Amino acid sequence: MKLLPILSLVFFSFSCSFKSAVISNLDHIIAYRMADRFDLYNSQRKELLNDVRALLESQKSTAINIKTKLEKFNIQSAEFNKDWQYLLNTYSAIAQSVTPIISKALASLSEKQRKKFLEKNRERTSKMKEDVDKPEKYLERAEFFFGNLSETQKKLFMSEVVPHLDLVKKSRVSERQEANKAMASFFFENKNTREALLKYFNQNLAKVPSDQNRLQAGKGIGALTKTLSKDQIKKFEEKKSMIIDFLRAFVETKYI
Repeated sequence: MKLLPILSLVFFSFSCSFKSAVISNLDHIIAYRMADRFDLYNSQRKELLNDVRALLESQKSTAINIKTKLEKFNIQSAEFNKDWQYLLNTYSAIAQSVTPIISKALASLSEKQRKKFLEKNRERTSKMKEDVDKPEKYLERAEFFFGNLSETQKKLFMSEVVPHLDLVKKSRVSERQEANKAMASFFFENKNTREALLKYFNQNLAKVPSDQNRLQAGKGIGALTKTLSKDQIKKFEEKKSMIIDFLRAFVETKYI
């Protein structure tokens, strides 16, 4: 689910009033995206929305910790690798917190919904495979935060960061292909056993692989930050301030 990139685009690209509307309706946005992915019926959508609201409330302490970390964060700090590891650990924890909601939704699918979900999932995996070996996408993300990179910086990014990110994506494609096969088989073998499905998904979806390539990519980004100009640092600080504002608004918004 590519929800975070979409929310990032919305947050950084539109007016304050629009961003405020996004934050206050974050529960509906997330639930809509997930319900669309699973092709849920109305009764399932209502239950999902309640689960998403509870999840958002439970993640406010995490948001406060991230906000505090960002407020103290220095892009050229010698502690960059440590901060990158914190980011990866936080991502893993958030991903695992979403697992029970996804498991519950998957276990509630009818046979018709399961077939449609598996078909959509195969299409998403194929699209992900098409995105491999496209370094310009990673470069766009880097320049989104830092502004235009010099030719020297681009070479550094392409040699020290992109190869590792590509390996991460290739690994994810392979994992999803295997997961799709396993899921199809398990759905077929457990057509009417909701409890077995729930247990299976909770056990398997919670696994977040520890990928050394993510750590190596972080080291490359750390090396890049040492070369940033004053204008590039200023650009990053502007983006950082916007993220902090987003987190503050998120914490202040009641979803239940």
